[in-house]
Amino acid sequence: MGNFYTIFSDLLIDYALIKHGNGSTDTSGDWVKGSTAESIIQATKKQPLKMGEIKVAEDGENDESYIKIYTEYDVNISQNGIDADIVRDDSGIEFKVVQVEKRDDHNKVYLRKL
Repeated sequence: MGNFYTIFSDLLIDYALIKHGNGSTDTSGDWVKGSTAESIIQATKKQPLKMGEIKVAEDGENDESYIKIYTEYDVNISQNGIDADIVRDDSGIEFKVVQVEKRDDHNKVYLRKL
């Protein structure tokens, strides 16, 4: 673990991370989602966004739907036929990864509540 973990280890909590594999089309042309794998990651406590921090909200959504966490683990947004990773907190609430800002030894991860 890097410097981030050393500094923040006492403040990190566990989350479930659900990663998706490649999807594909079946013989009738319908989209079939890829397989999933679940693991445990450590990250900071969920934090609200600052005003105007990101511009990802869809029509009809409010900023309260979005939070951020910081973690050393690699998480993925939706791309190339693979669904975005899902982060689940200890109360069972799930969040979709919508944006990741890579830092030297950690990631700033923006999540949208599902």
